[in-house]
Amino acid sequence: MSTTPKIVPQPVIVGFFLLGLLSSVAFRAILFLQKYNPAWVRPVWYFGVIGYMLFFIYRYYISQRRKRAIAQSSIIEKIRDGVTLTATPRFIS
Repeated sequence: MSTTPKIVPQPVIVGFFLLGLLSSVAFRAILFLQKYNPAWVRPVWYFGVIGYMLFFIYRYYISQRRKRAIAQSSIIEKIRDGVTLTATPRFIS
């Protein structure tokens, strides 16, 4: 049984990329905020932590989808058996 994997929409991919990037910048900004505006340290730290958590939960979800796609397609067994892989699957009727 072969199922076509669902593709994540481009805005979702870009959104999580930006979330991870902004979370990374937030942690670096804490160094400057400690000196110039200490009241912002805690909110920026929370944004960084929560942003990283969401980003890595998303990455875990993507990894699980890839793992499931590999298992469903039996690609590892096909490679071990020396089957030539093609871009489109061939179905035997």
